[in-house]
Amino acid sequence: MELTQAQHLMWLGQKLHPQAPLYNMVFEFRIWAELDVDLFRKAFATLLQASDNLRTIIREADGEPQQIVLDTLDFQVPFIDFSNEANPDAVYTEWLDKKRAELFRL
Repeated sequence: MELTQAQHLMWLGQKLHPQAPLYNMVFEFRIWAELDVDLFRKAFATLLQASDNLRTIIREADGEPQQIVLDTLDFQVPFIDFSNEANPDAVYTEWLDKKRAELFRL
C-alpha cells in the first residue's frame, strides 16, 4: 500500500538522517497507585490489536516505500521499577535519556 504524504516525509527524513532519532516520542506516565502489570499489558495488547496504525510498518520494495499493516505485533510493555535504586529519579532520568536517543524503526 502506498504511503500517505506524512508517512512519506517520515521515511524520507529517516533516509536522509539514518542516525538521528527524528521521530522518537517519549511519554511519561507516573502511576502513584498500585498497578496490576499483567492487566495493563493485556489492555495494551488489546489496543495494539484494535489499532491498525500501531501495527503499521514501512518497508521498501524495489526502492519504493510501502506501508504494511501487520496482522499481529508481538510487543511486551516493559515494566521497570527504579524504587530500589539509591537515587531512583536520577537512574530513571538516565534511562529515559538513553531511550530518547534510540533510533525509531519505521
